[in-house]
Amino acid sequence: YPQLNAQNNIASRIQLTSFLYAKRFYDELNLNTPFEHSWCGALQLGFNDNTKIRLDKLANKQLWPESIAHPLSPEQASEIAKVDIPYPCLFMPLAGWISPVSLVNACINTAKQYKNFTLTSNTQLLDYAVHSSTTGNNHGFAGVTLRLQNAHGESEKQATSLVICAGSGSQPLLAPL
Repeated sequence: YPQLNAQNNIASRIQLTSFLYAKRFYDELNLNTPFEHSWCGALQLGFNDNTKIRLDKLANKQLWPESIAHPLSPEQASEIAKVDIPYPCLFMPLAGWISPVSLVNACINTAKQYKNFTLTSNTQLLDYAVHSSTTGNNHGFAGVTLRLQNAHGESEKQATSLVICAGSGSQPLLAPL
C-alpha cells in the first residue's frame, strides 16, 4: 500500500505513483506467471491518539480519490475485515499482500524466457569492471567482468549487463563508472 500523508507533496506523490506502477507490473506479471497475492485492500487502524490524528488529517483534507484511500467507521471496517475492529480506519481498496518468495520466483521464471539470462545464487560479487569499446554498434559499451566467490572458490564471468539486487547491501557494490 502507498505510504500516504496529509500533504500533497512530492513524497506522497512518489509513494502513490510508485505503488500504482508496481501494481500494474504485478498484474502484468501475474497474467503470464501467476504468483500468490491478493488485492484485498488494506486498513490502517486509528489504534492510538497519534495514529487517529494522522488518519483524521488524511481523511479531512481529501487529497486522495476514494479509489485510493477513504475513511471508514469501526463498523464499516469490521464488515470488510470480517473481524471486530474497534477503531476508525483508512481503507485503501487497491492495496493488498504479495508472497515475496512467490513473487521472486515468478520474476525469475519470466526472466528465464529471455535469451542469455543467467541467474547466479549463493555467490558473492567481490567486484566488477566495466569494459568500453569505441567500435561497432554498441555505443561505447562492451561488457562487464564479474569477480565472484562461492563455496567452490573465486571465479570470473563475462556479462553484457549486470543487475544488482542486494537491497541495502547494494551501495558498496556500486562502483563509480
